[in-house]
Amino acid sequence: MKKAIMTLSAIAAFLTSCAPSVSLSGEWTVLTIKGEGVSAAIVAPQIIIDGDSYSGQTGVNCINGKLTLKGDSISFGEAAMTRMMGDPASMDVEQRYMDAINAAAKATVKDSDMILSDKDGNELMTLKKK
Repeated sequence: MKKAIMTLSAIAAFLTSCAPSVSLSGEWTVLTIKGEGVSAAIVAPQIIIDGDSYSGQTGVNCINGKLTLKGDSISFGEAAMTRMMGDPASMDVEQRYMDAINAAAKATVKDSDMILSDKDGNELMTLKKK
């Protein structure tokens, strides 16, 4: 019995360590994309996570799509996007934003900050929860 309790405790600790420390649901403001700021965008880029879907603002256009979360693994499904044009700096932010969410494989959350990383652990995007 004691061995079973210890095994269950170890499994619970492992599963807890794989999950983000706070819920991903809610509004997240993008701070950086691949280490570069996003202040050049017309509108502040953001991601809104709601269960198995996401929406957001790329800096120029609005997007939405399906989302898959398993522990700290994350996958953004293909985005439906409006097709407005913006100034060159904002369009650059949008392209970097889309490249980042398309490559995202892991979400690490601490306090009110989230880091999206690719499958190799390279930081793609930093965000702050609103």
